[in-house]
Formats: sequence, C-alpha cells, structure tokens
Amino acid sequence: MPSKHLALISRHGEFWKRDRKNFDKIKNKYQNPSGVYALYNGMTPVYFGQGRIASRLRNHDRSRHRKGYWDHFSWYEIEQKGVLKDLETLFLRILPVYLHMLNRQRGSFVNSNSKMKDNHGCELIKPKYGAGSNHRRSGKKRRR
Repeated sequence: MPSKHLALISRHGEFWKRDRKNFDKIKNKYQNPSGVYALYNGMTPVYFGQGRIASRLRNHDRSRHRKGYWDHFSWYEIEQKGVLKDLETLFLRILPVYLHMLNRQRGSFVNSNSKMKDNHGCELIKPKYGAGSNHRRSGKKRRR
C-alpha cells in the first residue's frame, strides 16, 4: 500500500549566486513563488526570510543595510498556506544568533499556545546590534 506523503517543498534552489540573472529566473521561470529563503556570506547564513522570493531578494539586493553582507542565497517554494511564518521562525530559533547576524528578531510561532519558560539552566545573552540612532556621548556637544 503506497504511503500518502504531504510534500512541504515543491521547488527549490540552493546556493545560487547573487545576480540579476538568477533573480529574473525565479521571477519569470518560477512565477515569483512564495516561500522561505536564506542569504549567505560564503557558506555562512546571515539572514532568513519569507514571502514572494524574487521580490524579497531584489529588495535585499538594493538594501543599504544588507546588500554588502551576502553573496549567495537558497530558496524553497512552499505551497501550503499558513506555514511560511512558522518555518522562518523555526530557522531563526534553531541556528545560533551569531549565524544570522542581519535578522534582529527571533520570530514568533503563529498558533503556539506554549508560554512555558525554558528551564535548561543556560542564560542566553543576546548581542547588541550597534549603538542606535539616538546614541550620544554624555556631556559633549556635537561639533558641526
């Protein structure tokens, strides 16, 4: 008797080079699918996201915040509705914080009812992502 298998990933591409040709290929050949994606600096993941893949990649390519930090990407088309956010959150939570340095959030699961505190005895110290735009040195005025 054949087993019934529900496929989560319908199409994918792994470690594609960051260039306009690949963005156009995803948009035109694959009709800009919805799914999850990862941006890499070499082999190190630095960002995870979800949404319309070709559109999101183009935005990251133009972003002054992220454009200098990635050179390859992987993408995974997800046709099931309602799982994109949870998959992105899962990626963000599984990998250590320092491996996805451009994501500033850990994400939250859509329908999770669990409010239990982690009781594993390990204190997680989250890194700071810079001083921020409101940072000023105390006692000194800015020179113009």
